[in-house]
Amino acid sequence: MRILITSDTHVRHYSDLPETLRKDTETADAVIHAGDYGSAAFYAEFVAKCARFYGVLGNNDALSLPNELVLELDGVRIAVSHSDNAFGNRIEYLTRKFRKSAPDIIVY
Repeated sequence: MRILITSDTHVRHYSDLPETLRKDTETADAVIHAGDYGSAAFYAEFVAKCARFYGVLGNNDALSLPNELVLELDGVRIAVSHSDNAFGNRIEYLTRKFRKSAPDIIVY
């Protein structure tokens, strides 16, 4: 399984992404976006290009998305958060936050 992980794209339209990222988005089996898309128009265009999309809300987003999620892809548990509320050591904060979910990977 080929998974693309990205975050903080901050663009208005899908065509504003670098060509390499557009190609990888369109060919990945799944795409994980950790928030801060750029605009609702970009978000809609982006999701439409993904075979499978998983995303969370960023601190600059006005979208209807979860603040965090835990998913399993090919037997690997993945936690996703934009984590802007993490003060101090972000890794320690996220490790504590997702401890009960027991993820193999934390994306932020």
